[in-house]
Amino acid sequence: MNSKAYHETADRALARASYDPRRLVLIHMGVTCLLSALLLLLDFLLEKGIGSTTSGLSGMGSRAVLSTVQSLLQSLQMAFLPFWSVGYTYATLQILRGQEAGPRCLLQGFRIFLPVLTSTLLMLLTCIGVLMLVSIVAVQLLSFTPFGANLLSAAEPLLASGMAQMDEAALLAVYDAVLPISMISFAVSALALFVFSYRFRLLYFTVCDDAQYGGRIALFTSRKLMQGCKMELFRLDLHFWWYYLILALLTVLAYGDMFLSMVGIRLPWSSSVSAAVFYVLYVLGTLAVSVLAKNTVSVAYAAFYQEKRRQFQEKMQEMNPSSPR
Repeated sequence: MNSKAYHETADRALARASYDPRRLVLIHMGVTCLLSALLLLLDFLLEKGIGSTTSGLSGMGSRAVLSTVQSLLQSLQMAFLPFWSVGYTYATLQILRGQEAGPRCLLQGFRIFLPVLTSTLLMLLTCIGVLMLVSIVAVQLLSFTPFGANLLSAAEPLLASGMAQMDEAALLAVYDAVLPISMISFAVSALALFVFSYRFRLLYFTVCDDAQYGGRIALFTSRKLMQGCKMELFRLDLHFWWYYLILALLTVLAYGDMFLSMVGIRLPWSSSVSAAVFYVLYVLGTLAVSVLAKNTVSVAYAAFYQEKRRQFQEKMQEMNPSSPR
């Protein structure tokens, strides 16, 4: 199947859905945005509380407590989102398969808590390992290029003086020499991680279907399903380029106050009000795009997963005809 076929499959599945898919995605994104807004407000109040505490040792305890609560709330948000996301992924599969896909489906990620947690942690650890490995190799290779020679020349005066003469000019020279190496290494690592991450693109679909086997098996199944299919999935990503472009522009809009201040434009109200205004615009824009397009995009990816799973099962059946389907 090509990208257009997946798109058309998604449209047909959404048209025959028993529960309004737009209402479903509105509930999903509404909860996500509401939680983010609530945590953002609490973060702002905690930050204000930290700033209002007395300086010195007398206020250290209060600042420590508020900072701990602030970090805890951020961690809770990061922990909540994967399970909530799995619920929507499960709902897209239900829609594709013509099954009931109501709001209760959005809680599926919490029902299969352990497989989701295990698969997510394994995926993150694997990606971090790959990122670190590629970064180290990139830096090592760049050290044999003119960039490495420039760094050695810049650092030579500091090394010769035993780091005793750390004047500003010498440090700036080292910084200028390190910067291109860091930027190239980051770009290479990001590209490698982007390509590598494709093996996990079907992970949460496999968790939904194979939760009884655990997160490790879901990770293995996702990798198997994606063998030889990464370019096809990349073409599907390109098919929805407009969707990702809109999301990127909305993300830029969320930080509109910062971009305006960078170009010297000052709005006739406080920075806090500006941040709130742009965030509200970002939330409203995200909700609108989600209601209008997210279901089509997400169900198309569910169709891609369904097709790859069918092909994989047929391949396994050909290799072992006696096994049950």
